[in-house]
Amino acid sequence: MSVVIRVLSVHDVGELDRIDGGFLVDSELVVSITDGAFGYRIVPVLPYSKRYPSESVDYAAYLDQPDRIIFVAVVEESIAGLIRLARSWNGFAAIEDLAVDAKHRRREIGRRLMLRACEWALQLGVRGISAETQTNNVAACQFYECCGFELSGFDRRFYAGLSSQKAEAAVFWYLMFDA
Repeated sequence: MSVVIRVLSVHDVGELDRIDGGFLVDSELVVSITDGAFGYRIVPVLPYSKRYPSESVDYAAYLDQPDRIIFVAVVEESIAGLIRLARSWNGFAAIEDLAVDAKHRRREIGRRLMLRACEWALQLGVRGISAETQTNNVAACQFYECCGFELSGFDRRFYAGLSSQKAEAAVFWYLMFDA
């Protein structure tokens, strides 16, 4: 399987909403803080399917911009994943979205997208990369941790305004380049 990681082109914009980002939730993170350090344990839950609501993202607004970008993973001429980043106000590059289509997972596509994102962020001269995910997306949390990110915070109310997400908490991860 040949995977090409490249910058989003104008021809790709219509393809991005076809990525199946759904996943099975069968466990959740329980975040704790001890002596100023964040930690977590994973607890099983009754399995259910999770699919994020479709965002109305203007993907074209990421084309040819110095402070934001989308990289796509292409497999056999189809987009298999994406990572969307932007320079943040706090001196970091923020991952706004990272998705690998369900049929292409477990093939190192996410890791390859992350490596390209790190190259871009280093070229920007930022201090690192930040990411936010949810306590019920254990696979994403473990992915960020395997990529060297450190759990740096959580917010129990982040999703409270969404009626379907009341029990979900946001977790924040940081990859520091100077650490």
